[in-house]
Amino acid sequence: MRDLLYVGTDDGALWRGEVGGEWTQLHDNLPGVPGARYVSDLAASFHRDSRVYVTLDGHRSDDMRTYVFVSDDKGATWTSLSNGLPSFEPCYAIAEDPRNENLLFLGTEYGCYVSLDRGDHWFPLGKDLPVVAVRDLFVHDRDADLVAATHGRGVFTIDIAP
Repeated sequence: MRDLLYVGTDDGALWRGEVGGEWTQLHDNLPGVPGARYVSDLAASFHRDSRVYVTLDGHRSDDMRTYVFVSDDKGATWTSLSNGLPSFEPCYAIAEDPRNENLLFLGTEYGCYVSLDRGDHWFPLGKDLPVVAVRDLFVHDRDADLVAATHGRGVFTIDIAP
């Protein structure tokens, strides 16, 4: 969406700003988060202007829980997408497929997960990805590839067209 900006910080602040408008604080709207947690990723939807995803990493606060959320109202309310994921796995990155709004990818401390139903169910991505922290994700639309940047192992690319 044009003229809309989301900002997350390493001290847990989460904001939405609109060009010519004011900034709106969003971090207090996240359910079940016991305090400020590092905003590790923010991803605005390709498919709905009001949808945004956020992942949090609490390991610096000795909190290893899995925090991944979606909002369908620009951050006014959030829904956890951690159902079916390991309970203690810090999250670093989330990516929505630009062609299929139901296809999500989640990078965590121990690998990558995929959901075919917008986060209702998750399963590990690919048998060839080693157990490694996935710090960033990018869906290359033209080639239908998922590119996962890992900590210590380089880059992992997988064809997601099928």
